[in-house]
Amino acid sequence: MAEPARSGPNLTFAYLSGAAFVGALLIAAFFIAFADRLAFITSALYYVLLMPIALAAAAFLFGALRSHARYRGQVAKGTLELGGPVVVFAMVLLGGLLLANPESTANLTVRLSGSDGQEIVSEGQVVLDLGDDRRTRAVGPDGQVTFAQVPLQFLSGEVGVIATADRYRMKRTGPFPIPPSGVIEVEMERIPDETSVSGTILGVAGPIAGALVNFRDGLVTTRSDENGNFSAVLPFAEGAVVPVTVLADGRTVYDDNYVVSETTGLRIRLAERGP
Repeated sequence: MAEPARSGPNLTFAYLSGAAFVGALLIAAFFIAFADRLAFITSALYYVLLMPIALAAAAFLFGALRSHARYRGQVAKGTLELGGPVVVFAMVLLGGLLLANPESTANLTVRLSGSDGQEIVSEGQVVLDLGDDRRTRAVGPDGQVTFAQVPLQFLSGEVGVIATADRYRMKRTGPFPIPPSGVIEVEMERIPDETSVSGTILGVAGPIAGALVNFRDGLVTTRSDENGNFSAVLPFAEGAVVPVTVLADGRTVYDDNYVVSETTGLRIRLAERGP
């Protein structure tokens, strides 16, 4: 005798429970993939979120697929027997409890700040060195990076932290002790703007060697070589205007302003010297 076809409501329930099951699996995969970025989720909230996943699994397996499961064990002086969706629901919750093991890990936060303690460094990345486990995370807009599920064995001493950010450098290197608050403060200092410049000093008879090139009243000085070439690193960004003087044979032979540029060299051609 042929099995009667399922009615419309049964198919509707199968589709809904199947969609809920697939959605629960996608949510679970999301939590696994981005566990370190979801550090704000506490253990209590974790289990609250785990319950609908367990219910969706039980509804789909036993309501739509007509699966069967049974658990039997001794409790006190009697026998405990559980069947159907209750078993799957309990297995998901107990499995989450055993796999999560929240007692063996904790969160660790690294906060980047400027030298004055007020400026927030909201870019770059932080590397946390946990022995063979090296983790890299991007700095958030609040200047912080939170590393989730750090084993407690690393939270009782010092850890290696490497912070990098554009135009900043760490004021001191690690390792860093972990305070009771679980927040490591890393002080960053600005790297001053620097531009490498070069140029040539030429006279009427050719290159001038040994000429003293003076930028910004002695802030940076350099001398030309036998081919009249010179180079220097100026503590200014490109486009800055700085005064330049050139001394040859003990007297000033050039005095003018220079627009700092790494690509456009400073070519100085001296006129014939008077008597």
